[in-house]
Amino acid sequence: MGTTAMPLVKTETAADYVGRTARSPLTRKHAADVQRAIAVCRAADDAADAEAALGGLLEAVAECAGRAWLKANSDDPDVARFSALMEGSIGASLATAAPEAGELDELLAAVLWAAHGPQSAAT
Repeated sequence: MGTTAMPLVKTETAADYVGRTARSPLTRKHAADVQRAIAVCRAADDAADAEAALGGLLEAVAECAGRAWLKANSDDPDVARFSALMEGSIGASLATAAPEAGELDELLAAVLWAAHGPQSAAT
């Protein structure tokens, strides 16, 4: 999973927005953590590093969205898919559990936008 395999442009855009607009310093820190996790994903040059980096990215997105928020919004289809991916990755290979890179980027960005986008009051 190199830069071409995992660009994560949409997720990075969402994290950047959250980092610039969130009122909470903790939320801004979590957004920066997502951006760092994306950089680690892009730098991964073998399967083991890529899997570990992806796990770190999923954790960072979960923290940025907020575990309580994810639970409270579990009826949202994107949140449900994200939560299932998080649960499915426990004890399993993320390489087999994770969707294709573009679909994963869409999903992670959708979760961040739903939690902290302009329409939400959760920031």
